[in-house]
This record gives sequence, C-alpha cells and structure tokens, in this order.
Amino acid sequence: MPHNRRESYRCFVGIPSSVQLGPNHAALPTIIRDISISGFAIVCDKEFEIEPDRVIHVLLKDYLEELSENFIYELYGHVARTQQLENGKFLYGCRLNNTSPQLDAYIMKKERLRLKKTHGGK
Repeated sequence: MPHNRRESYRCFVGIPSSVQLGPNHAALPTIIRDISISGFAIVCDKEFEIEPDRVIHVLLKDYLEELSENFIYELYGHVARTQQLENGKFLYGCRLNNTSPQLDAYIMKKERLRLKKTHGGK
C-alpha cells in the first residue's frame, strides 16, 4: 500500500461534493479526490482560493453498489497544502480535525472493492 506525507494510506474517491469555508459562507462545488484516516484532498476550480490553515467542511456521500451501502461523513479539516494543477484547478490537502473508526472501515471497504476490480473479481 502506498504511503505519503499523511503517514496513512490514501484511498481515491473522485466524488463531486461541496466545500463550505465557514458557517456563514455558501457551499462551493468541489471534488473529493482522496481520503485517508488522517486527512483528505479536494480539487476546486480556480474561481476561489482557500487560505492555508483555514478550517473547511466537506460532505462525503458515497454509495458502494457492490455492498448496497450508503456512506455519509462530514469532514472538517485544516488546509495544510495548496497546489495549482496543470488544468488551472487547485488541489487542497487537509488534515482531519478528528478521526473516526467508521471512516477507516469505509476506506478499507472501498479499497477492497478497488482491488477486486483490478484483479478481475478474484
């Protein structure tokens, strides 16, 4: 399993969502790129920028059809890293404010399904 600066496995998500930059701010469109037990990354259009160390709120809603299971998590994190991508969008790497055993279970289930698909369902 690949590891990184989060020191935990990153699971690709790739799900459209929205990001809220504070309690009195409108939600803005984003894509949840990946998640780990200690953080997550989102990709946003270049129309807005998020300052480093800002607390953001993202809603992760995923349905794993193979398991007939819905997963909904409210993610709160501090922006730890910003990177402009080649397509002009911005990637924001965030540290989760708190961890959750349920989130770890979601990551494991999602990764098992990915590996099953990669290895032809074996």
